[in-house]
Amino acid sequence: MIDSIAECQTDSYLHVLPSSVGYFAQQVLASKAMTLIPVLPDDIRNKHNKLINVAVEQGIKSLEEIKRQLCDSENIDYKKLMESAGTLSRHGAKLNSERRSLTPRGSGSDEE
Repeated sequence: MIDSIAECQTDSYLHVLPSSVGYFAQQVLASKAMTLIPVLPDDIRNKHNKLINVAVEQGIKSLEEIKRQLCDSENIDYKKLMESAGTLSRHGAKLNSERRSLTPRGSGSDEE
């Protein structure tokens, strides 16, 4: 939907949001699933859960700012919008990196 709005308004900044939000959500879900593996040592599980909690906390703040900019502001502050999208992408990448460091190479895991 946001892509359609971006096309109608010829606002290229809005094209970034679906990718950032989707990537972040995908990485949170995949990371959370990793922590549910019964044989994962508790110290690794706890470390990973802390990373997930920080990412989700920051993600909520970013999503609230995106909502504020798109829904509540008369004039979009594109700097705040892009900072929020960047925060989502950065935390998504961190979760992906940490999760992949736990997965043996060539095990059929996603290679994103």
